[in-house]
Amino acid sequence: MKQFFIFLGMLIALTTQIQAQGPGRPRERMEAMRTAFITNKLNLTPEEAQQFWPVYNQMDAERRKLQQKYRPETEVAAMSDAEAEKFLNAHFTMEEEMVRLKREYYQRLKKTISIRKLAMLPRIEHEFRQELVETLRERREGAGGPRRQ
Repeated sequence: MKQFFIFLGMLIALTTQIQAQGPGRPRERMEAMRTAFITNKLNLTPEEAQQFWPVYNQMDAERRKLQQKYRPETEVAAMSDAEAEKFLNAHFTMEEEMVRLKREYYQRLKKTISIRKLAMLPRIEHEFRQELVETLRERREGAGGPRRQ
């Protein structure tokens, strides 16, 4: 019961922070939503959360840098065959680097949370992305945007 009230307090604080940021900061709002979602789904204690989030955020920043490094400058459909082959090889290199990055950070993260919670993390990240996509779809359709069938 104590954990519930702690989580509720964190959620209220995050909600207040999101509202204070206003509509101009979608990335920060999304990050706050992700923090609340993962904290809740992993049932992180305040102590775990305090240790977990700095390491996780550092991993996420490095993951984004890696993706940016390998982002193509042109659309794949507009590439020549030689450029497309170069892109594919670079993509495989990125995936290999991503696996190394995840292994490194998972070793660090398992010092902050239990191995069982760490094993749940990829599934929970996927659930968050699905929920985010669904929320964006609902907002777009509610705003009179194109509807998918």
